[in-house]
Amino acid sequence: MTIVVPDNYHARKTLEENHITCIKQEQALRQDIRPLRIGFLPTEEQFMVEQINLYRPLGMSIIQSLPVMIDIIRSGNEEIQELLNADNLDGLVIVGSGLVEPEKDFRQKLDRKIVELRGTLPIMGLGYGALWMTELCGIGYQDLEIPRIGVWEVTNLANDHPVVGESDDLFCCPQVRRFAPWNDLLEATAADGKFRILCRSEGEPLIWDTDNGQWLMHLGNPEYTSSQMLRFSSHQDHFVGPKKFDPERPLNNWKTHRNDFFTHWLKYCYNYMNSTSQKG
Repeated sequence: MTIVVPDNYHARKTLEENHITCIKQEQALRQDIRPLRIGFLPTEEQFMVEQINLYRPLGMSIIQSLPVMIDIIRSGNEEIQELLNADNLDGLVIVGSGLVEPEKDFRQKLDRKIVELRGTLPIMGLGYGALWMTELCGIGYQDLEIPRIGVWEVTNLANDHPVVGESDDLFCCPQVRRFAPWNDLLEATAADGKFRILCRSEGEPLIWDTDNGQWLMHLGNPEYTSSQMLRFSSHQDHFVGPKKFDPERPLNNWKTHRNDFFTHWLKYCYNYMNSTSQKG
């Protein structure tokens, strides 16, 4: 369980307290297998602060990973283009809560680059990231009358899938969002074979993929902690639930799904990297 971070990384001690070995990039380069370079593209500034929640489940894998945080807000266009080069990454995670919609300039700066990466490396969208990726595939999203904030039970429909296949048949996952895809269109497109719906929550698609799994979209936020969910649920004007989350007893009942999901996605990235290198 190893993750590559600098010595001065602010959350290094917290990661190590969670039994995750932290090594420097120089140490990783001396080992037989180089770490996977996983880019993180936050759609909102808050995720730059809470990046440890993304690093922790990656560190649970036996596959070493080198997180690459892509700060769109503070980075110049040339730096962004360089970071989002397929030669520099083995996988990309687009992540954001479904409560905050990025500015148009943000999207316009990146839409073309994300489309260019399609088919060159595995890309996963979490929360708003899933909506963004789905929209790039031609299916937009709409505002919900009442934002969904809570933890819901999820039904796994894809036991043969390389990423979600090892999740339980029923598991819990947080949802924090005020948007939803046009589900009728998503269902119709899935019926045509362009998407595969992998998991449902209360009958609606929650996780789906396309391009033989290379584009994976998860509308929930499994990386959230119980303290984050407690903070979100305190805003009663944004709260629908609690379903599987009780603010009076805020327990994390989705940690296994979180770890399984990230671990198997990292394995998928590793296998994809090996298959493409053999072809080359």
